[in-house]
Amino acid sequence: MRVNPLDEVRSTWVVGLFVVVFYFIIGSGYAFLQQVQANQNLFSQGELFILESLLFNLLYLLLAVLLWWVTFKQRDELTELLLNPPAPAELPEYLWLAVGMIISSIGLTYLMYYPLSLVAPELVQRWLLDVPPLLYWDEQGSYWLGNLLVVISAVIFAPIVEEFIFRGYLLNRWSLKLGALPAVILSSGLFAFLHNDILGAFVFGVVLCLLYMKTRSLVGPILVHIVNNLIAVSLEWMDLKWWSGFTPMTLQDFYDQAGWGIFGLLVGVPWLWRYAYQHFKPLPQLLKAHEQGGQTPNSVSMG
Repeated sequence: MRVNPLDEVRSTWVVGLFVVVFYFIIGSGYAFLQQVQANQNLFSQGELFILESLLFNLLYLLLAVLLWWVTFKQRDELTELLLNPPAPAELPEYLWLAVGMIISSIGLTYLMYYPLSLVAPELVQRWLLDVPPLLYWDEQGSYWLGNLLVVISAVIFAPIVEEFIFRGYLLNRWSLKLGALPAVILSSGLFAFLHNDILGAFVFGVVLCLLYMKTRSLVGPILVHIVNNLIAVSLEWMDLKWWSGFTPMTLQDFYDQAGWGIFGLLVGVPWLWRYAYQHFKPLPQLLKAHEQGGQTPNSVSMG
C-alpha cells in the first residue's frame, strides 16, 4: 500500500546520488586540493581548511537539489508531508531525546570500541581516535569562515539531507518492498556505516525511524538531529578550547576516559529506553500502521 510520495523513489537512485556526491565528487575534490597543496604549497593549513569546508557545503547543497529533483513530481505532497510541525508543547520532548542520544552514544562508543581495542588496537586508533576534529584554529588565526561553514553543514545541512535520505526515502521505499522492521534495520545500518560511532549511530537511526513513524513527519527527526549535532559540535569546541586542544588522542587517553563510557551506558541507555517505552509502545502496532500508511490512535501527539 502506498505510504507517501517518498516511497515512489527508487532506493538505488537515492543511494547512487549519495555515493556519487559524497564519495566520488567530495573524494575527488579533497584529493585534488591535497595534491595541489603537496605540489605547490599554495595554502596555509587554515586556508585549506576553509576551502574544504566550502566544498563540503556546496556538495551538500548539490545533493539536496538532486534529491528534490528526483521527487519533483510529488513536490506538493512532499511539501505537505514536511509542513507538519510538532505542537509547541512537544518541542521539549525533542530536546530531551537529543540529550539522551548524545549521552547514550558516548556509552555505546565505549561498548563497541573498548573490547575491540584489546584485540585490534591499530584499527580503533585509525577508525576512531585519528579522525580529525570538525573545527580548526591555530596561532595564525581563528578561521571563522571555515568554522562557520562547518557548523552550518553539521547543524543544518546534514540533519535535513540525512533525514530525507535515511528516514524519508530509504525507510519508506524499503518498508514498501520489505516491510517496516527490515526497513528500519537496513536504513539505520546504512546510516551507521557512514559514522565512526557505528553502534551509537545505529541506535540513533532506529529511534528516529520510530519517531518518524509515530509523527508521520520528518520535522521531528530533523529537529532532534539538529539539536544532537549542535550539542556534539558545542562539546567538541569546549574540548578543543579548554581541555585536550588539538593534541591527538591515544589509546591510553581513550582508556583513561572510560568513566564517561560507563556514565553513558548507565544514564544514556536507560534514558532512551524510557523514552521509547513511553512514546513508541506498542511497537508492533506502530510498525504495522507504518506499513499500511496509517496512523496509530496516539500518533498525533508526542506529549
